Amino acid sequence: MKWLFWNVRGMNKRYKQKEIKLLLQNKVSLAGLVETRVKSNNVRSVLQGIAPGWKALHNYDDSPNGRIWLIWDDNWYEVKKITNSAQMLHFQVNERSKGYQLSLNVVYGLNTVEQRKSLWKEMETLAKGITQPWLIVGDFNAIMSDKDRLAGVPVTNNEIKDLGECVREMGVNELQWTGNYYT
Repeated sequence: MKWLFWNVRGMNKRYKQKEIKLLLQNKVSLAGLVETRVKSNNVRSVLQGIAPGWKALHNYDDSPNGRIWLIWDDNWYEVKKITNSAQMLHFQVNERSKGYQLSLNVVYGLNTVEQRKSLWKEMETLAKGITQPWLIVGDFNAIMSDKDRLAGVPVTNNEIKDLGECVREMGVNELQWTGNYYT
């Protein structure tokens, strides 16, 4: 079983749906997708095209563009949405075969520092009530250090301050990874 997180930058195009479907066929059973750009009336047909028989939860109630989706194979997972906002979905995930449970957040931060302040407050509030393993994935549209920017304008303290404070307040750590840093 594999999990996938992907900033898809639009799933309305057939070629994007084919890419996602190919990735999901590689033993992926749960996926967080952000920047979907799918209208709410097209959710069912797009989901059927990329992951037939899977279930989905999203944030159309808080964001008309449904910026965040979680899709999963119900044979492997039981998923319950706990809370949602324009920038975050929070779930309880139960793996069916081994019985483990975890909290899962899929995040897609808004574009400006000011718009993201509500996300940091939401995350800090959530952290106070979480007592089990917690996985937070997403595109925060924020960085924690200057090494997180590949090119462009030099990083300022204001850009990294809020996310860094939030991470410290929540008491979470960035997971180690292998492979290319920006993939």
